[in-house]
Amino acid sequence: MLSAKLQRSRLHNHGHLLEVESPFAGLARVGRLFVDGKQVDERKVWFESARLTGGGVSVIVDWTLLNQMTRCIAIPAGTDEKAETKAEIPFQPPVGSYAARMEKLARERPHLYASRHVSIAIVQALIGLLGIGALVIGLLPRIELPTIPWREFTIPFPDWPRTFVDRIAIFSWILPDLSLSIPD
Repeated sequence: MLSAKLQRSRLHNHGHLLEVESPFAGLARVGRLFVDGKQVDERKVWFESARLTGGGVSVIVDWTLLNQMTRCIAIPAGTDEKAETKAEIPFQPPVGSYAARMEKLARERPHLYASRHVSIAIVQALIGLLGIGALVIGLLPRIELPTIPWREFTIPFPDWPRTFVDRIAIFSWILPDLSLSIPD
């Protein structure tokens, strides 16, 4: 995870070389933006995305839980928030990084790349259900349910369809007159 030489995500934009690097900084995440080899911005964040500005662009950097860059995109300066997703320009990730592997997977096997989100969601739902199930099973043996002496009662149910159809004479021809005999 910690390498001797920092790898940088690169983007050639309007004659400028934009580079973003993320040095290891413990629990915090640090993003540095370089324009033509000179550092123009640096941000230290905890778990949110970092927004770096310089070189006529705004750069958004996202990380995994292990502090590896997963997404690095440039948005031209002056773009309003509604049009940001259409104006995104992705950086080229460093060779061998997690972002490079995910980009290769998305390019070579797009269906597999898309299905990983679904499978992750299913696993998360199952873990949640199994966790709640284990909690319920753990609590149920300890709960003593009261015993209430109920007397048995029966309700005579009418012949529902014939009763309602007879009340409305228009529909009496729909249901035939059926009788059912049950041996004792």
